[in-house]
Amino acid sequence: MNVTTTINIHAAKTHLSRLAEEAAQGSIIIIAKNGKPIAKLVGLGDAGPTLPRIGFGLAYATGTGATTLEAFNADDDDIAALFEGTA
Repeated sequence: MNVTTTINIHAAKTHLSRLAEEAAQGSIIIIAKNGKPIAKLVGLGDAGPTLPRIGFGLAYATGTGATTLEAFNADDDDIAALFEGTA
């Protein structure tokens, strides 16, 4: 059952746990700011992605090919250069 609900961002922050449960049950939650939709909260169902757990709360950046913290951080210089126009 897909029930669509629109809620303002302040109320969404206040009721996030309840809204997440509703989304997990099939509802679609539209989050609005100043009356304009800015985000959609939906459940992942059984097909949701799972990230492997690694130490110290670091999430593995899927798709980057970075398998170590050093390799992941090395990408920062390349990305910064793109934003600064020096690449």
